[in-house]
Amino acid sequence: MAALTGLADELLLMIIEPLDAKTLARLCRVTRNLYRISEKRLYREIEVRGCQTILKLMYTFYHRPELFPHVERLALYAEDGRFMNQCSPIGGLFETLDDGTDFVQRCHDWVKSLDGSHWEWLDKIQSRYETAFAGILLISLYNVKYLTLEITESEERGQPVLGPCEALFGHRDTMPITPMLDHFNNMARFSIPGRHFALLNFPYNTLSRLDIDLVVQFPDIYTGNYENILVDGEIRPLKRLDTLSDQSDWTGLSGSYLPYLPHLITSIQATQLTRFELCLARSPRDETQHLLGSFAFVITSLRSVAQTLEHICITVTEEVQYEFTESGEYDVPVFDLNCLRRFEPISTLQGFNRLKSFAAPQQALVHRNYGKKCVVKGNLANVFPESLEKLTITHLDAKMVSWLDDVLHAKSGLPGLRSIALECSTVFGKSPLWFVSQLGDRERFVAAGIALSITDLNEPWYGVTEVKTDESGIWGDNWDDNDWGLVAFGG
Repeated sequence: MAALTGLADELLLMIIEPLDAKTLARLCRVTRNLYRISEKRLYREIEVRGCQTILKLMYTFYHRPELFPHVERLALYAEDGRFMNQCSPIGGLFETLDDGTDFVQRCHDWVKSLDGSHWEWLDKIQSRYETAFAGILLISLYNVKYLTLEITESEERGQPVLGPCEALFGHRDTMPITPMLDHFNNMARFSIPGRHFALLNFPYNTLSRLDIDLVVQFPDIYTGNYENILVDGEIRPLKRLDTLSDQSDWTGLSGSYLPYLPHLITSIQATQLTRFELCLARSPRDETQHLLGSFAFVITSLRSVAQTLEHICITVTEEVQYEFTESGEYDVPVFDLNCLRRFEPISTLQGFNRLKSFAAPQQALVHRNYGKKCVVKGNLANVFPESLEKLTITHLDAKMVSWLDDVLHAKSGLPGLRSIALECSTVFGKSPLWFVSQLGDRERFVAAGIALSITDLNEPWYGVTEVKTDESGIWGDNWDDNDWGLVAFGG
């Protein structure tokens, strides 16, 4: 390291340029000289996780405003199911600052100078809530050339948690939206909960990816809101949108129950949309709830963008969540995978003439009665477009073996198909070893020009080692110490 610190500044800049933020932040802990050289590079991309990080980052910018223009990416994440206004006021943290009172007063005066009445926001500043300082942080970054703003919601112990959208942009209109979002004309990615569709009523001229979380704890409470929000004029067109990612519960498969998807597709008018992702994250809670649904509804909703879509991905979560009853806590699956068998599969993807890859559970492609006499097998060449290059199939059972045989028979009508990936899970369906034994000679796939892969989604990944740092080693008592930057820079 001594040899490294002895190099000229110009050479050091060439060395650190290709390094990722985490590696660079760790190197800067070794020598102050390297931090001096790397400072502008470090501030290009910042992750904000948890309440204290927001305050410390804002406090740093307060003393070093010249660093604001260097921020190109900002990611806001919840931490341990809590975020901002879910935490207690952080007044005690200000007591450790020599000029904490002056810092708060400067923030108060700055917000007061903005147009409009912001008394709720001012009250949060005076009460030392991190919500207000996060808002100031966002407004101050109006000069960014490229901004990724990750706004997500989380749940803690089965109850909805007020996420960053409420915290930053206002819960029940208690904090201003416009002063912040007007600065984000260069934003490339935006993630919001579904109840905040109104945040899309701004000109995101360069937005390329939109992530929407439509999972709610009590669907019957929020379902009506989507129809009220998704009306003409509420959402501005997103002409440059390339990727639309939607996390939904099981109602997302029912056009009669929750018709948000076709309304959303129509409203955003995404003429350059090439990728659509749908993640189903919660199944019906009991037998009395509506169970009718169709994967075909998803495809029907995408027909207006059929000429631009190149990738469609439908996934299902398998995690568990905690529920509380009078008798105590118990685990329940987020999605009962057996429900997949009750949903109607996709009838055809014809018309998606640019589609290159399609990923989905087996139940989205194979009827639950497939192989029985009551079901007449059709030509799979009529299901997929000729442009299709890769199929990825999850949640497999025994019907997949005969279905793959039918794919081989239809290969002449699928000239572009080059890859089929079977992603097995021991939680649901057959294991990889079972498929290896049942598929027999896999050379027939090679002869047909198809690369067949079989993987186990539950196999642990040993290639990554997670490094955990004690909190006391990150947060130093000395505010001049840059150790906290390990958190801000993704360490």
